[in-house]
Amino acid sequence: MKNKGKRWDKVDRAILTTHAKYHTASEIAEKLGRPVSGVQSKARDLGITLKRGYNLTIPKPNAWSEDELEYLHKNAGKKTSVEMSKELNRSVYAIKIMATRQGLSLQKNPWTESEIDRLIELHGLGLSDKAIAKKIGRESESVRAKITYLMLPKNYIWTDKEIETLFKLKAEGKSSTQIAKVIGRTPQSVRKKYARLKNAR
Repeated sequence: MKNKGKRWDKVDRAILTTHAKYHTASEIAEKLGRPVSGVQSKARDLGITLKRGYNLTIPKPNAWSEDELEYLHKNAGKKTSVEMSKELNRSVYAIKIMATRQGLSLQKNPWTESEIDRLIELHGLGLSDKAIAKKIGRESESVRAKITYLMLPKNYIWTDKEIETLFKLKAEGKSSTQIAKVIGRTPQSVRKKYARLKNAR
């Protein structure tokens, strides 16, 4: 279902801002469940340049319709994958795969906004899926599915070079914002990493 007219929350904006360089408007729209025009409009409002894509004139075989996606969003966590499989005339495997792609949990306890914020924070600190799952209180598989849906980068683990640059620039009196631009991370990530490493030394 396309979330036409739905308010853009901070998670939606974070996905758009972080991944515009690597994903097309169509790809981001699919993940967010929004129309492509809505993604393009928000990108213009935020001054973000989206990755250029190519129009495919040949539809993908067995592609999900908007009605099917709407049904999945409405019933995920309420009906079992077996029940939805029968009603949509698709395999249980197909139901599970699409639910993962849409960031939906088939368990009867959907993700809350606070859990998503915590996930983004812990992932940004370089914690593994297993460690994040333990802290949030969810299964590792559920955490991996949500990370995939949010399209979070997989290069969050700090390298030795990045840590060396962090301390060097801090010694020069650079702010977290300035350091973040040099390293290619968020100011929040820089502040937390520096605090943790400084306390550990």
